[in-house]
Amino acid sequence: MELTASPDMAGLKQFMIRWFGGARPEWGMDPWDVPSYVPEPLAEVYRFAGRWPSNSANDRLPDSPAVFQNQDVLVRVADLVVTDGMVTFLEENQGVWQARVEADNDDSAVWSNADSVWEEAPDRFERLECTLPHLLTTFCLQEITLGSARVWAVYDPQWIETLPLFINAEPIWLNGSYVYARSGDDDQLSHSFWLSNEVLIMMSSGQYWLATNRGALPGINESDAPIHFIR
Repeated sequence: MELTASPDMAGLKQFMIRWFGGARPEWGMDPWDVPSYVPEPLAEVYRFAGRWPSNSANDRLPDSPAVFQNQDVLVRVADLVVTDGMVTFLEENQGVWQARVEADNDDSAVWSNADSVWEEAPDRFERLECTLPHLLTTFCLQEITLGSARVWAVYDPQWIETLPLFINAEPIWLNGSYVYARSGDDDQLSHSFWLSNEVLIMMSSGQYWLATNRGALPGINESDAPIHFIR
């Protein structure tokens, strides 16, 4: 089921239901709890998963989208603020970079300072080429992967690329752009995701990850494989 980045985020929501085995009403938010200035694709994510818990930790603030706070952070609704017509909705886990959208614009582009922080110019935000639904899809899939019940980091990309698990995998989202203005076709900046035998495979900035909500990895001897168990 290769996803498409539609404004209603339907593909992402369907994948979350499939991956986590369902959704609960209390894990979402009522429409009136999401400020009207939030662009519709982002508002849809909050309405669907604005209180969704995470497998990775229980120390999140109340009413947080914890499922999307495992590596980088989707700002919880209570902390959204309009500043000079812009809303910061996404942050690196230590606040190194931020991503913003225009308030009151359902078709808003996305601006990020992820490139400029390495140039010691953290206040310079660049407009991304990808759409808001595209960025949200990439981001949410990253957090879903790293927030799964069991997660492994892969040390040897050549090893995983020869595995039947990978060769027979179903593409979910390929070459997804993220918060870098030059991401997309650059493997060192883009994100790709595959699904194989209830294992979610992520390639993020050249690094492979494996995740599952079940037990051991099928067909892999973990003690001999070039992987590290995270959780």
